[in-house]
Amino acid sequence: MKHLPTLSGNTDIAASTKKISLSLTFLLTIILLCGVSAGAQTSGGSPAKTAKTSPYKMEATVLDSVGQPAEYVTWRVFSEADSVKPVTGGIVPASGKISAPLDSAGKYFLHIVSLETAPEKLAFEVSDSHKTANLNKITLRPGAKDLQEVVVTATKPLVVKEIDRIGYDVKADEEAKTSNLSDILRKVPMVSVEDNGTIRVNGGTNFKIYKNGRQNNSFSKNSKDIFKSIPASSIKKIEVITDPGAREDAEGSTMILNIVTDHEMQMSGVTGTAGISLSTENLVPLPYTYFTTQLGKFMLSANGSYWRQNRKSSKWNNVTDGVFKETGVKDHSKQESESESDGGYGSLEMSWEPDTLNLITAEASFWGWNTDADINGYNRRTRADNELIYEYRSKSYYPYYKNHRLDGTFNYQRSTSLKGETFTLSYLISYGKSKNSSRTEYYDAINMPVLYTGQESRTNQTDNEQTVQFDWARPLGKYIKFDTGLKYIYRNNTALNNLLYDGMPSMNTDDKFTQRTDVGALYTDWRVKKDKWSARAGIRYEYSRLGAKFHSEKRQDYHSNFNDWVPNVTVGYDINDATTMKVTYNRRIRRPGVYYLDPTVKETPTTIMRGNPDLESAYQNTLNYNFSMFKAKFNIDFSLQYSFNNDGFLNVQTILPSNVLSYTYENAEKSRNVSADLYVRYQITPKTSVMLNGSYGWSRVEDPTRNLHLSRPNYNFYANVSQKLPYKFSLRAYGYVYSGWSELYNYSKLGFRAFRYGISLSRNWLKEDRLTTQAQINNPFGPYHPEYRGYSANSSYVTEQRSWSEASACRVSLSISYRFGNLQASVKKTSRSIVNDDTDGKNKGQGGGGGGK
Repeated sequence: MKHLPTLSGNTDIAASTKKISLSLTFLLTIILLCGVSAGAQTSGGSPAKTAKTSPYKMEATVLDSVGQPAEYVTWRVFSEADSVKPVTGGIVPASGKISAPLDSAGKYFLHIVSLETAPEKLAFEVSDSHKTANLNKITLRPGAKDLQEVVVTATKPLVVKEIDRIGYDVKADEEAKTSNLSDILRKVPMVSVEDNGTIRVNGGTNFKIYKNGRQNNSFSKNSKDIFKSIPASSIKKIEVITDPGAREDAEGSTMILNIVTDHEMQMSGVTGTAGISLSTENLVPLPYTYFTTQLGKFMLSANGSYWRQNRKSSKWNNVTDGVFKETGVKDHSKQESESESDGGYGSLEMSWEPDTLNLITAEASFWGWNTDADINGYNRRTRADNELIYEYRSKSYYPYYKNHRLDGTFNYQRSTSLKGETFTLSYLISYGKSKNSSRTEYYDAINMPVLYTGQESRTNQTDNEQTVQFDWARPLGKYIKFDTGLKYIYRNNTALNNLLYDGMPSMNTDDKFTQRTDVGALYTDWRVKKDKWSARAGIRYEYSRLGAKFHSEKRQDYHSNFNDWVPNVTVGYDINDATTMKVTYNRRIRRPGVYYLDPTVKETPTTIMRGNPDLESAYQNTLNYNFSMFKAKFNIDFSLQYSFNNDGFLNVQTILPSNVLSYTYENAEKSRNVSADLYVRYQITPKTSVMLNGSYGWSRVEDPTRNLHLSRPNYNFYANVSQKLPYKFSLRAYGYVYSGWSELYNYSKLGFRAFRYGISLSRNWLKEDRLTTQAQINNPFGPYHPEYRGYSANSSYVTEQRSWSEASACRVSLSISYRFGNLQASVKKTSRSIVNDDTDGKNKGQGGGGGGK
């Protein structure tokens, strides 16, 4: 940067330079005032309003070097815990006297800056016993006349804490430029991502996924693949909602993962990102794109991505050995599988704000997925003396397996003259269709245990969902705010299931059924904040009716009704501006979906499965203590949680006299879970940071009626070291490990085979760092082939299972992204919208790993 000439000698030069200096002073003042104004708006209040209500303030008189009131000088007040966003500020008036009203007691510092004087920084404190901090006269020192190059260095906190959630600021993370959403999720407190893409929140997969505060079925159905294809640069922040409260649906886990892609800024122009990624395990370039634009009061945002998994990366082997204790009969089975799949995701979001009191938003999203798989199997059963009972080989394949979904949401928000009061009306429509076919053929059989030689399954399923929701939010005075609302969901799902048996036509089924679900809900939610204390309490009532009608005399129609009351309460205390702690109690419900209720018998040569239409809602109760401290360089968040239920859904196992395993569901599970979660981040230097994110817990599952129980530990840890290098290079090293899963009848052990680590090197190129490249290597020194071991428990049928992948865990990947345009804005959002996730088993199998069930 070129220096301005020193003021000396020629009077004309001095006069011209003085004009330039005054102009720059005025321009700097305007820029700083805009920042102060934005900060004040973000914090939810203006200085004028604060002055009327807050007893705390700072006073001072600012003088220049000769003792006269300083004019055209900018002042700002910062909290000691946040040196980036000012609390308040302004321009020193002609009198030189400034007065800053403050929202709360605490430690602050006053920053005074001018082009012609040296900057001043003064610390002060206000408290209940000393409400006004009078800094008296502040005399500014003369500054250097030369305008030197200015370098501003600040560390923006990556983690932000609120009473009901933890937010991770993706925009403030430099690694987001070259990472996908799945990678960044590993750095979010309380979140872990396994090697296969399965997402866990607080150690479990029973949670909800939101996008911008509302349901996104595409994310829930296939987050494993979608999140790997979404660039993290298109995400603003990721929130873990630890205390959903009465405002959210009562069903499901106490945790919600909210992916936020937008904010409230409004500018003109177009901006976006386009990129591709590929790896040694999949050499097909996978593209993605994202853009946003504004035309007057209309805003538009769109993104799309494509993913693909080839057969090389999906080859798995599975070997299972089992023994029936009572008879000594032994089973041995092997499976070799491989598949290829591809899919795409896209969304379009719009908003229109005709005036300051009205806001209209709309969103449409599409998700499609197709797969082709082959499974070769071998089964053998012998007596205790190794005499052969039967053996056979099988081949399974999928002639077609296609799924797609289309969702649309419309929201209208009306604000009133009372700041913070809004009325929101929302409508959601969702349509999904799946058309699947699978075929299994048995051959090389000796003493085949069934009379058929093969079977074919054909499924054609559609689901339609419509939801209407109304929300009203209003502040009551200075300290209290309440929300209330109602919601109605209508679902109508149809399915045609054909099951054909080769050589046994009498066993064929041709089932068509219609399922209808109606859900009505009312809620009220109250929040109170005064000084250092905050509290939240609410209650929600939900009525639901689920019924199924079959078009076959062989099937029995059924229906179930549920009435549920769900309370919650949270109390928080701010120890200081950076440190808080809170205690929470909440209750969540699990309602059985059609997968659990359907009484249809499903048979294979070795198993029989059926649902139970008499299941009732299950209740999960959770107590949580949380401590957090977030400073500019050091962050720590610690949670201790205890949860329990006495009527959970249990997949009960029974061994029939023919040595066939029979499964059904009962409200028989009693569980107790204790877990500790820790997130630590330390900015060692402006260029070096380290991070640890992990949890450790212990779970116990019981079936009191059968006197069965199983206790197992569970854990996951992720560590990350980031280093900025010269010439715009960045180096990152990471590693993560996770335990297996457990339930009453089965558990797994992973150990070292589950350890993953890697190194990545990235660099920014071109003007304004618009082009970004990244090279990454995973597990360069092994283990190269992941292996998992599973074991049975609480059963007279003892099994040991080994699974391993043919694909190497050692792989090299490359990604390239280009940022175009200059707009930093996205579609505005209403403060309330629709979120549906009210049945357990709705997304059975967790198609995407983390959607909910």
